[in-house]
Amino acid sequence: MNDHGHDIVSEAAADRGQDEVLADAVRVLTEAARLRRPVMRQRDGGGWEPHPTRTEPADWAEFVTLALAGAAANVGSVDRALEGRPGSWEADAVRGLLESAVGHDSAHLMEHRTEPVRVTLRPAEILADLGYGALYDESFRIIQAEQERHLWRYRLNEDRTWSPLDPDAPDWADAFEVPASPAGNLAETLLPGAVVTVPRSVADEAACDGLADREAALEDMQYEGDPRAYGGALAATVLAEAARMYPGIPVEITVDTDERTLRDDSPYWGELPEEKLIDAAVSATPLPWSAIPPKDYPPGQVAATERAAGRLPHLRLDQAADTGRAAPEADDEEEGRP
Repeated sequence: MNDHGHDIVSEAAADRGQDEVLADAVRVLTEAARLRRPVMRQRDGGGWEPHPTRTEPADWAEFVTLALAGAAANVGSVDRALEGRPGSWEADAVRGLLESAVGHDSAHLMEHRTEPVRVTLRPAEILADLGYGALYDESFRIIQAEQERHLWRYRLNEDRTWSPLDPDAPDWADAFEVPASPAGNLAETLLPGAVVTVPRSVADEAACDGLADREAALEDMQYEGDPRAYGGALAATVLAEAARMYPGIPVEITVDTDERTLRDDSPYWGELPEEKLIDAAVSATPLPWSAIPPKDYPPGQVAATERAAGRLPHLRLDQAADTGRAAPEADDEEEGRP
């Protein structure tokens, strides 16, 4: 990966040194310099045809120009191909040659590409860049605050006794509805100052278990469900944008739903084909849970808009559960009917 977050060369090429690659390039260019082509002759009735025996040297300069254009197109741009030493006289000469072939604005560069455009989508990272990550954090805090309402808090004193931290909390010995609770042994294993929580009742303990399940479902939504749904939608948009921007060029898409950490290198906002496709897809792909593409949100207000619309992640969990409960069951008589 380079500092823009996409592949520049294949792993096989990356393992080879410059001398080895240069030797291959010299071999191919030498072979091309020795190519010959048939001499064209005019037919008696008009038109041209290859001479059956006579040949002449092939256009080596054209071959070199096409090879350079194809290589520059494969890495994404003329500037990317020359970034090793862009101010050198060699770079100036190659840039001038390529601009003559593909235009000063590289308008015809992609016509020379011989490799697929390889796009790696990291939907969890993109959602965080859109500001959506803060909404997951907010939902976790709301669930945790709800859990705290079902718990008593106690601090361990220096003398190994417990002090309640909540005004209405009972004494430590009275806090357990199950007499054989192992919590009574905690004073022997924890350091003074430690704070523990105890369910306020059997019903509160059941509520805490339900909230723990809800918290686990929220984590699954953040790292599995939402990235999968959003990644699939992004991939479809990338294909549509590629057909419009780079017709005829194959596109290979990888959706990386395992990416859970933000990195310094951004996978988009650049000028390479891969980056342009991701940029276009991020802007135009509706968030699956709102059906609104980021370009239609107020600038920088994705999180605020979702919050105001009541689409915090934990609320979406509740809505999905309500939808599941409300779904009518098919009558036995109706099952199997078209």
